[in-house]
Amino acid sequence: MTRYFDLKRLFLIGIVLFWGCGLPAGVGPVPPFFTVSISPMPISSPASFISTTKFYPNPQVAADKNNNVFVVWQNYSTSSIFYTYSTNAGATFTTLGSVPGSSGGSYPRIATDGSGNAFITWYVPSATPSIQFNYTIANVFQLALPLTVSSTSVPFPSAGSPSPEDINVSNGTLALAWNQCTTVTPSCTDNEVYATSFAVSVTTIPITQASFNTAPNLISGTGNLSTGYPKIKQYNNQSYIQYFQSGPSSTGLSLNINNTQTIPVFSGAPLLDSSLEIDTSGKVYSAWNPSYQPCPPPPQPNTDIFFSFLKSGNTLFTMIGNGNLTNNGCSFGPALAIDSSQYVNLAFFSFPTGLKVNDLFLSRSTDGGNTFPNFYNLSSTPAGTSASYAPGFTVVGKTAYLVWDEAVAVGAFTTSQIYFEKLSLN
Repeated sequence: MTRYFDLKRLFLIGIVLFWGCGLPAGVGPVPPFFTVSISPMPISSPASFISTTKFYPNPQVAADKNNNVFVVWQNYSTSSIFYTYSTNAGATFTTLGSVPGSSGGSYPRIATDGSGNAFITWYVPSATPSIQFNYTIANVFQLALPLTVSSTSVPFPSAGSPSPEDINVSNGTLALAWNQCTTVTPSCTDNEVYATSFAVSVTTIPITQASFNTAPNLISGTGNLSTGYPKIKQYNNQSYIQYFQSGPSSTGLSLNINNTQTIPVFSGAPLLDSSLEIDTSGKVYSAWNPSYQPCPPPPQPNTDIFFSFLKSGNTLFTMIGNGNLTNNGCSFGPALAIDSSQYVNLAFFSFPTGLKVNDLFLSRSTDGGNTFPNFYNLSSTPAGTSASYAPGFTVVGKTAYLVWDEAVAVGAFTTSQIYFEKLSLN
């Protein structure tokens, strides 16, 4: 599996060769379903003097109904997880800070309980790799943490490649899913998806290591050649966990929901990322990006956003056509979010027609995922590359919050900024 930083460097090389494909170059007419409440603004800016290449990848965002907005990302130059927060729905953000105990961390994930508290996990690729955890109460981090959710004697999911875990909080229950190697051989011949959950409320905080001591559930079974990149959501006190798994060459790679519902992907295609959402009726939506390659002409096969859904009570996923939403060979990083009208909102990166850089796009389905009729460019930054692994995206009611990593040239060097944008949906 290709590491994130390799992907980003490949991307920065690939833009030199590519001259656009497929999606609209800009917003054009005013989009019919959203207005921009806050235009793209950097919340993390490069230093005034850039001496080396610096990345601030993997930004994530979470928000609650009380106008608290939390943003976390990986600070590559200091090898830790950085954060900032807003108490006024993104109008202003606090001074940037490092999450206590996050030294060496990567791939942060964040969730809120809806009442001003936020929970953060990250991966530590060390001699004993682990998933670690910290949280804020009223925007104050616990200084005595982090807690170790899981650790293993060999890297996971395999051969040292980091594995983004996932976290979700719903109705007072915190749920986590992650990859863990089950063998002690350096090549990690068997890695599996695990999950745990526990109550988070006024009576169960502070969270201690004992909260994680319950034996985690093995989700993916044993003997798979590879599993990874889990996504987790909760509905009616049940966790839905999506992950990719590889199998014999005859079956190739697939997405799996709770080890029962399988979405076929493409034989031999390394899955880059996926997203999972559930609406209030229990309908499950899945979007994924089978592979990522730089996009010189011709566009690369399978570098597109694919989509399917599982109807309530159904046992099989439904795909519209072949499931390919973008069909331009240069789209990646899907992120789904459901608004209060139960409309399906999809953010992703793609190359606009006629440009050498890719931008952040948004689309929406108002018919339960049957159609995504239009794509709208949210970033329109011809000087940058919007080269994040995947956008951070969340919706609270009818307010959408997005964050992404924008590569910026400073003299002869490339650095990054974390951008934030707020939309009002109708």
